[in-house]
Amino acid sequence: MNRRRLHREINVALRAAGLTRLDEQARALGLSRSTAWTIVAGQHKLDRLQKRTVARILASPQLPPAVRAVVLRYARDRTINHEQPKGFSVP
Repeated sequence: MNRRRLHREINVALRAAGLTRLDEQARALGLSRSTAWTIVAGQHKLDRLQKRTVARILASPQLPPAVRAVVLRYARDRTINHEQPKGFSVP
């Protein structure tokens, strides 16, 4: 999954869950507003999310199921493509 598609799918899933405000989206993702904005707005500077960012998102108890599915698919794709940093594991 490429970066643009990941950001777009996360944004669509958040909005489908009724989370349209950045504060709500950040809380659901378990991230700061600035980090959530870079992901939702598609402005993330890396071609990938860092493993700790993925872990924080997946650990969020307020994460909508559709967003969890997108992030898990992204993590699995990274694992399959051997792009993960050493020690990265998919739940």
